[in-house]
Amino acid sequence: MIVVLFRSRLGPEAGEEYGDGERLSVIEFDSEEHLTAWREHPDHRKAQVRGREKFYTEYRLTVAETIRDYGFRRD
Repeated sequence: MIVVLFRSRLGPEAGEEYGDGERLSVIEFDSEEHLTAWREHPDHRKAQVRGREKFYTEYRLTVAETIRDYGFRRD
């Protein structure tokens, strides 16, 4: 599994449409090919441009491979 961590800081111009502050998004992909398809998708490319122009004062992307993945769930 490939994991993308997207940490972003929103500017005041984001306003009500997006909210203000710092956010952390975690996006999981089952393969590098699916990650590339998401990154290159035309709608996502438009969203990237809009984000840089309107919403974000800064952001950082971290792409990592999962070493271990486990959890707990009480039924």
